[in-house]
Amino acid sequence: WEVYVSQPTTKTNEKGFISSASVIEAFLSLSPSPNAIKVYQAIWNKQNKSKGKGQFVRCVKRRTDKSDRGGNVVAAMEISNVDSVDKVYRIITEHMKLGE
Repeated sequence: WEVYVSQPTTKTNEKGFISSASVIEAFLSLSPSPNAIKVYQAIWNKQNKSKGKGQFVRCVKRRTDKSDRGGNVVAAMEISNVDSVDKVYRIITEHMKLGE
């Protein structure tokens, strides 16, 4: 899986706001194996404008067969307001079907 975490274009010092670095660290720490998840920071032209206090996360699973050199997308999802380690855990276990 490849995970892209939004990098805010403005500073956010609101109480209860989880930083993109914290979300990235949570994905890396909760990954069931070192190569299961690759995490990147991303800035999109259209940032998440909702009033939630979490990050916008895009998860992409690519086919990694030797016959498929392009790495075609098998599954993709976008999740907004990722604001806790619990939500990262739920994404990894329930949506990405990794772990436990």
